[in-house]
Amino acid sequence: MSLTLEQLFPQHRPEGEAVATALDSHAVVQALSLAVADHPLALLRMMYPTTDANTHRSRDELTEVLHRHGLHQVAGLIEEESPYLMFTSAEHAHLTLVEIRRYSAAIAVHLYYRGLAGVEAETRLRADARVPADGHFKPFD
Repeated sequence: MSLTLEQLFPQHRPEGEAVATALDSHAVVQALSLAVADHPLALLRMMYPTTDANTHRSRDELTEVLHRHGLHQVAGLIEEESPYLMFTSAEHAHLTLVEIRRYSAAIAVHLYYRGLAGVEAETRLRADARVPADGHFKPFD
């Protein structure tokens, strides 16, 4: 699939003598997601708050839960406050997204998956992840 510049960055419309367009990280990540839409690549854009005691406890609880699921690398990346997490496994991405929302109200996260964002991306990721009927994943070790 060959994408045009207009498909990847629909907001890029230089007019007159304009030689540049401002892009935010949402536009860049959305374009990357669209460019690899044929592959199960999930991108989580993470936004961490300034740390105080409450948010630190919340993050610690989240990373502890991720370790219990066997997602040691993901837990470490969150501890390091990595701004983007890229997954090639829909199951791992979905589980991480669910646990972030369950255990850390302090961390904001946006999902980009198969060229989609928001609710549409979550719906597609959930379907591709083959979530167990009881909603409980077994550890990935």
